Amino acid sequence: MDETKPGSWYRPARRKDRTMDREGAVALLDRATFGILAMADRAGQPYAIPLSYGRDGDRICFHCATSGQKLDFLRDNPLAVLCVTEPGAVDPGETPCATTITYRSVLVFGRVFELTAGEAKLAALDAICRHHGIAVPTAGTPAAAAYAERAAQTVVLALDMEHVSGKARG
Repeated sequence: MDETKPGSWYRPARRKDRTMDREGAVALLDRATFGILAMADRAGQPYAIPLSYGRDGDRICFHCATSGQKLDFLRDNPLAVLCVTEPGAVDPGETPCATTITYRSVLVFGRVFELTAGEAKLAALDAICRHHGIAVPTAGTPAAAAYAERAAQTVVLALDMEHVSGKARG
């Protein structure tokens, strides 16, 4: 696998009848409140972690502390996949093997990078807040100053949506 080419680490969906179009996949990203970010370090050690996020155009924004395993892995190897699911219901069949579960899921493949400029960090944090229905402080207020101060102490990351794959059943 050539880790410098994201297209080499995802394939077209096997079940074309369950494929979601990009619009449907993005709509699921916008509805969901969290996802699981999967990554691996250069040695191939896997790591996955649930996280909340916000979408800003073709980027998935999230934040973390200034140190930790997630940040270590992403600095070692920026390739990552975000998995977002929307579970459905059990659809019982006549036999156990004929039983299924309805679902919708999206995989977002891309590279993660750190946002370091103050305005870019704040815009990404604003996207996360808006995604979760949290009011962003009005510029020029004491709350906005506190928000900007806290943002300066936070690592803000973005996953470029290089490939989006959606799948649904039922």
